[in-house]
Amino acid sequence: MMLDYHTHAGYTWDAMVTVEDCLAAAKARGLEEICLTNHFEPTHFGSSEKYSIMPRELGEYLDLVRDLGERFGIEARVGLEVEWDKEYEPDIKRYLSEYDFDFVLGSTHGIEDHHVTEKTVLEFFKTRPLTDVLKLYFDKLALAAGSGLFDAMSHLDVVRKFAVSYYGPFDFELYRPFAKKVVAAIADSGAGIEINSSGFRHGLNDFYPCPELLAMCADAGIDVLTVGSDSHSGEHLAYKFDEALAAAKEAGFKKITTFKRRNKRFINI
Repeated sequence: MMLDYHTHAGYTWDAMVTVEDCLAAAKARGLEEICLTNHFEPTHFGSSEKYSIMPRELGEYLDLVRDLGERFGIEARVGLEVEWDKEYEPDIKRYLSEYDFDFVLGSTHGIEDHHVTEKTVLEFFKTRPLTDVLKLYFDKLALAAGSGLFDAMSHLDVVRKFAVSYYGPFDFELYRPFAKKVVAAIADSGAGIEINSSGFRHGLNDFYPCPELLAMCADAGIDVLTVGSDSHSGEHLAYKFDEALAAAKEAGFKKITTFKRRNKRFINI
Protein backbone atom coordinates (compact mmCIF):
# COMPACT_ATOMS: atom_id res chain seq x y z
CA MET A 1 0.00 0.00 0.00
CA MET A 2 1.62 3.24 -1.13
CA LEU A 3 0.61 6.45 0.62
CA ASP A 4 1.86 9.91 1.52
CA TYR A 5 0.99 11.79 4.70
CA HIS A 6 2.85 15.05 4.18
CA THR A 7 1.91 16.94 1.03
CA HIS A 8 1.23 20.56 0.05
CA ALA A 9 -1.13 21.66 -2.71
CA GLY A 10 -2.93 24.91 -3.39
CA TYR A 11 -3.59 27.73 -0.92
CA THR A 12 0.02 28.70 -0.04
CA TRP A 13 2.80 30.34 -2.04
CA ASP A 14 5.13 27.34 -1.84
CA ALA A 15 2.68 24.82 -3.30
CA MET A 16 3.47 24.36 -6.98
CA VAL A 17 0.40 22.26 -7.75
CA THR A 18 -3.34 22.67 -7.30
CA VAL A 19 -5.30 20.32 -5.07
CA GLU A 20 -6.96 18.79 -8.13
CA ASP A 21 -3.69 18.22 -9.96
CA CYS A 22 -2.09 16.81 -6.81
CA LEU A 23 -4.81 14.19 -6.41
CA ALA A 24 -4.70 13.38 -10.11
CA ALA A 25 -0.94 12.86 -9.83
CA ALA A 26 -1.40 10.69 -6.74
CA LYS A 27 -3.86 8.48 -8.58
CA ALA A 28 -1.59 8.25 -11.62
CA ARG A 29 1.40 7.31 -9.44
CA GLY A 30 -0.52 4.48 -7.83
CA LEU A 31 -1.07 5.90 -4.35
CA GLU A 32 -3.96 4.37 -2.48
CA GLU A 33 -4.10 7.07 0.16
CA ILE A 34 -2.90 10.66 0.46
CA CYS A 35 -3.19 13.29 3.14
CA LEU A 36 -2.86 16.97 2.26
CA THR A 37 -1.15 18.88 5.06
CA ASN A 38 -1.10 22.51 4.02
CA HIS A 39 0.69 25.05 6.18
CA PHE A 40 -1.40 26.60 8.94
CA GLU A 41 0.64 29.37 10.56
CA PRO A 42 -1.22 31.75 12.88
CA THR A 43 1.71 34.19 12.90
CA HIS A 44 0.95 34.87 9.23
CA PHE A 45 -2.84 35.24 9.35
CA GLY A 46 -2.49 38.98 8.80
CA SER A 47 -0.04 38.65 5.93
CA SER A 48 -0.82 38.92 2.24
CA GLU A 49 2.13 36.64 1.36
CA LYS A 50 0.13 33.38 1.59
CA TYR A 51 2.50 31.56 3.92
CA SER A 52 -0.56 29.94 5.46
CA ILE A 53 -3.96 28.71 4.49
CA MET A 54 -6.34 31.22 6.06
CA PRO A 55 -9.01 30.34 8.63
CA ARG A 56 -11.76 31.47 6.26
CA GLU A 57 -10.54 28.89 3.70
CA LEU A 58 -10.63 25.85 5.97
CA GLY A 59 -14.20 24.78 5.26
CA GLU A 60 -13.69 25.05 1.51
CA TYR A 61 -10.41 23.13 1.80
CA LEU A 62 -12.06 20.24 3.63
CA ASP A 63 -14.88 19.96 1.11
CA LEU A 64 -12.60 20.29 -1.91
CA VAL A 65 -10.18 17.54 -0.91
CA ARG A 66 -12.91 15.09 0.03
CA ASP A 67 -14.95 15.78 -3.10
CA LEU A 68 -11.93 15.37 -5.36
CA GLY A 69 -10.93 12.20 -3.53
CA GLU A 70 -14.30 10.71 -4.43
CA ARG A 71 -13.97 11.86 -8.02
CA PHE A 72 -10.52 10.31 -8.46
CA GLY A 73 -11.27 7.19 -6.45
CA ILE A 74 -8.50 7.68 -3.91
CA GLU A 75 -8.58 7.87 -0.13
CA ALA A 76 -7.97 11.60 0.30
CA ARG A 77 -7.45 12.79 3.85
CA VAL A 78 -7.47 16.41 4.91
CA GLY A 79 -4.80 17.61 7.27
CA LEU A 80 -2.71 20.56 8.32
CA GLU A 81 0.92 21.19 9.13
CA VAL A 82 0.52 23.59 12.03
CA GLU A 83 3.31 25.95 13.03
CA TRP A 84 3.26 25.94 16.82
CA ASP A 85 3.76 29.13 18.78
CA LYS A 86 2.89 29.46 22.46
CA GLU A 87 1.26 32.85 21.92
CA TYR A 88 -1.16 31.41 19.36
CA GLU A 89 -1.94 28.14 21.10
CA PRO A 90 -5.53 29.18 21.99
CA ASP A 91 -6.21 30.01 18.32
CA ILE A 92 -4.77 26.69 17.19
CA LYS A 93 -6.94 24.80 19.67
CA ARG A 94 -10.04 26.67 18.55
CA TYR A 95 -9.60 26.04 14.84
CA LEU A 96 -8.68 22.38 15.32
CA SER A 97 -11.85 21.89 17.36
CA GLU A 98 -14.08 23.72 14.88
CA TYR A 99 -13.12 21.70 11.80
CA ASP A 100 -13.26 18.00 11.11
CA PHE A 101 -9.67 17.28 10.08
CA ASP A 102 -8.29 13.80 9.57
CA PHE A 103 -4.71 14.43 10.65
CA VAL A 104 -2.69 17.24 12.18
CA LEU A 105 1.08 17.56 11.97
CA GLY A 106 2.88 19.83 14.41
CA SER A 107 6.01 21.68 13.40
CA THR A 108 8.42 24.42 14.38
CA HIS A 109 10.31 26.15 11.60
CA GLY A 110 11.08 29.45 13.31
CA ILE A 111 13.69 30.26 15.92
CA GLU A 112 14.02 33.88 17.00
CA ASP A 113 12.13 35.05 13.89
CA HIS A 114 14.34 33.06 11.54
CA HIS A 115 13.00 30.24 9.39
CA VAL A 116 15.31 27.22 9.58
CA THR A 117 14.30 25.88 6.16
CA GLU A 118 14.87 29.12 4.27
CA LYS A 119 18.26 30.42 3.14
CA THR A 120 17.80 33.63 5.09
CA VAL A 121 18.59 31.62 8.24
CA LEU A 122 22.25 31.68 7.19
CA GLU A 123 22.46 35.26 8.45
CA PHE A 124 21.27 34.08 11.86
CA PHE A 125 23.80 31.25 11.85
CA LYS A 126 26.57 33.85 11.53
CA THR A 127 25.68 35.13 15.00
CA ARG A 128 25.39 31.83 16.87
CA PRO A 129 27.45 28.69 17.48
CA LEU A 130 25.88 25.47 16.23
CA THR A 131 25.09 24.16 19.71
CA ASP A 132 23.04 27.29 20.45
CA VAL A 133 21.06 26.87 17.23
CA LEU A 134 20.35 23.21 17.94
CA LYS A 135 19.26 23.90 21.51
CA LEU A 136 16.95 26.72 20.48
CA TYR A 137 15.33 24.61 17.78
CA PHE A 138 14.85 21.44 19.82
CA ASP A 139 13.70 23.27 22.96
CA LYS A 140 10.91 24.90 20.98
CA LEU A 141 10.03 21.61 19.29
CA ALA A 142 9.76 19.93 22.70
CA LEU A 143 7.30 22.60 23.83
CA ALA A 144 5.24 22.08 20.67
CA ALA A 145 5.22 18.32 21.19
CA GLY A 146 4.19 18.77 24.81
CA SER A 147 1.16 20.86 23.85
CA GLY A 148 -0.86 17.72 23.09
CA LEU A 149 -2.40 19.36 20.05
CA PHE A 150 -0.89 17.18 17.33
CA ASP A 151 -1.17 13.67 15.98
CA ALA A 152 2.47 13.61 14.92
CA MET A 153 5.47 15.92 14.87
CA SER A 154 7.00 16.63 11.49
CA HIS A 155 10.60 16.37 10.23
CA LEU A 156 12.13 16.33 13.72
CA ASP A 157 15.65 17.42 12.78
CA VAL A 158 14.92 19.57 9.73
CA VAL A 159 17.20 22.20 11.28
CA ARG A 160 19.97 20.19 9.57
CA LYS A 161 18.84 21.44 6.16
CA PHE A 162 20.98 24.59 6.18
CA ALA A 163 22.94 23.98 9.36
CA VAL A 164 24.97 21.24 7.67
CA SER A 165 25.81 23.44 4.70
CA TYR A 166 26.85 26.34 6.95
CA TYR A 167 28.56 24.67 9.90
CA GLY A 168 29.68 21.53 8.06
CA PRO A 169 28.63 17.92 8.73
CA PHE A 170 27.94 17.13 12.37
CA ASP A 171 27.20 13.93 14.22
CA PHE A 172 23.92 13.04 15.92
CA GLU A 173 25.77 12.91 19.23
CA LEU A 174 26.01 16.70 19.11
CA TYR A 175 22.24 17.08 19.37
CA ARG A 176 21.31 13.86 21.15
CA PRO A 177 20.76 15.63 24.53
CA PHE A 178 18.43 18.20 22.94
CA ALA A 179 16.60 15.63 20.83
CA LYS A 180 16.10 13.40 23.86
CA LYS A 181 13.84 16.06 25.42
CA VAL A 182 11.74 16.17 22.24
CA VAL A 183 11.36 12.40 22.14
CA ALA A 184 10.29 12.36 25.80
CA ALA A 185 7.71 15.09 25.16
CA ILE A 186 6.28 13.23 22.18
CA ALA A 187 6.09 9.96 24.09
CA ASP A 188 4.44 11.63 27.09
CA SER A 189 1.86 13.38 24.91
CA GLY A 190 0.86 10.18 23.10
CA ALA A 191 1.66 11.73 19.73
CA GLY A 192 3.84 10.27 17.02
CA ILE A 193 6.42 11.23 14.44
CA GLU A 194 6.81 11.10 10.72
CA ILE A 195 9.62 9.81 8.57
CA ASN A 196 10.09 12.49 5.95
CA SER A 197 12.02 11.94 2.73
CA SER A 198 12.67 15.58 1.83
CA GLY A 199 16.16 15.41 3.32
CA PHE A 200 17.24 13.58 0.18
CA ARG A 201 16.02 16.47 -1.93
CA HIS A 202 17.84 18.87 0.41
CA GLY A 203 21.16 17.23 -0.35
CA LEU A 204 21.54 15.40 2.99
CA ASN A 205 21.09 11.92 1.51
CA ASP A 206 19.06 11.09 4.59
CA PHE A 207 15.58 11.11 6.07
CA TYR A 208 14.23 13.42 8.74
CA PRO A 209 14.78 12.20 11.37
CA CYS A 210 18.22 10.69 10.92
CA PRO A 211 18.55 6.93 11.63
CA GLU A 212 19.79 7.44 15.19
CA LEU A 213 16.94 9.75 16.13
CA LEU A 214 14.41 7.48 14.42
CA ALA A 215 15.70 4.56 16.50
CA MET A 216 15.56 6.70 19.67
CA CYS A 217 11.85 7.28 18.99
CA ALA A 218 11.19 3.58 18.52
CA ASP A 219 13.12 2.74 21.70
CA ALA A 220 11.03 5.30 23.62
CA GLY A 221 7.87 3.38 22.74
CA ILE A 222 6.49 5.88 20.23
CA ASP A 223 4.29 3.74 18.01
CA VAL A 224 2.65 6.30 15.73
CA LEU A 225 4.73 6.72 12.57
CA THR A 226 3.50 8.35 9.39
CA VAL A 227 5.35 8.45 6.08
CA GLY A 228 5.57 11.70 4.14
CA SER A 229 7.41 13.20 1.19
CA ASP A 230 6.79 16.85 2.11
CA SER A 231 5.99 17.26 -1.57
CA HIS A 232 5.05 20.62 -3.00
CA SER A 233 4.54 19.23 -6.50
CA GLY A 234 3.05 16.10 -7.99
CA GLU A 235 6.39 14.65 -9.05
CA HIS A 236 7.60 14.13 -5.49
CA LEU A 237 4.56 12.29 -4.13
CA ALA A 238 5.54 9.16 -2.17
CA TYR A 239 9.20 9.97 -2.83
CA LYS A 240 11.40 7.14 -1.50
CA PHE A 241 8.39 5.46 0.08
CA ASP A 242 9.85 1.94 0.00
CA GLU A 243 13.17 3.19 1.39
CA ALA A 244 11.30 4.95 4.19
CA LEU A 245 9.58 1.71 5.16
CA ALA A 246 12.91 -0.09 5.19
CA ALA A 247 14.49 2.64 7.36
CA ALA A 248 11.56 2.52 9.77
CA LYS A 249 11.81 -1.24 10.09
CA GLU A 250 15.57 -1.03 10.63
CA ALA A 251 14.98 1.52 13.43
CA GLY A 252 12.59 -0.82 15.22
CA PHE A 253 9.16 0.23 13.99
CA LYS A 254 6.81 -2.58 13.02
CA LYS A 255 3.88 -0.52 11.75
CA ILE A 256 3.05 2.74 10.02
CA THR A 257 -0.02 4.80 10.81
CA THR A 258 -2.87 6.36 8.85
CA PHE A 259 -5.64 8.60 10.16
CA LYS A 260 -9.30 9.33 9.54
CA ARG A 261 -11.11 12.00 11.57
CA ARG A 262 -8.00 11.91 13.78
CA ASN A 263 -8.53 8.24 14.61
CA LYS A 264 -5.46 6.16 13.88
CA ARG A 265 -5.09 2.88 12.04
CA PHE A 266 -1.96 0.77 12.04
CA ILE A 267 -0.58 -1.06 9.02
CA ASN A 268 2.13 -3.68 9.26
CA ILE A 269 5.35 -2.78 7.45
